Amino acid sequence: DFTALYGESGSGKTTLLNMISGLIKPDTGVIRAGSEIWYSSEKKIDLKPWKRNAGYLFQEYRIFETMSVRKNLEYAGGKNNREYIDHLLSVFDLEKHEKRNPALLSGGQKQRLALARCMAVKPKILLLDEPFSAVDSKNRFFLIKQLLDFHFKSKTTIIMVSHSLNEIVNLCNKIAVVKNGKIVNINTINKIPLKRKIETSHCRLKEILNV
Repeated sequence: DFTALYGESGSGKTTLLNMISGLIKPDTGVIRAGSEIWYSSEKKIDLKPWKRNAGYLFQEYRIFETMSVRKNLEYAGGKNNREYIDHLLSVFDLEKHEKRNPALLSGGQKQRLALARCMAVKPKILLLDEPFSAVDSKNRFFLIKQLLDFHFKSKTTIIMVSHSLNEIVNLCNKIAVVKNGKIVNINTINKIPLKRKIETSHCRLKEILNV
């Protein structure tokens, strides 16, 4: 599934991502990823973040400023995974910047690098916290295209925090409404009443990017 977390600021969406990733410890409960238990208060299981196969794209880029673009990807995906790293550099249009430090990149390029680094770990779950909020429309469509490609090909579960119903409709197949720290409703997208539903296919995104 590609699931959106939707709700007012402060409702608990980012906190939920932080608990799944292991950055915040829940008081009680269980976190499962498929057949794996990542956290259980009853069984006293609490896997460290680096032992959970999750990619996390923060609102801030959180890339290593002292490492080159390539080394950022190698840190996540491993130096022996050269073919996949080369692939990510290519699809995110970062090949000519691979030896640069992130400080020399534009904001859009940094966001592309941050998303590519998440994908470099080949995550079981990809967590996205407002992934398009700080980029222009061209970079937004570029990132949407890469996310759709990644989701279609890898079948990775994606959970995305977003305040944009347009993004949610065009990307996600489920939406979970969060209010006061609780999920109060989960629906498939085709059941969400929207005054105007924007249908943007994968092919249409390619056309937009080629303009």
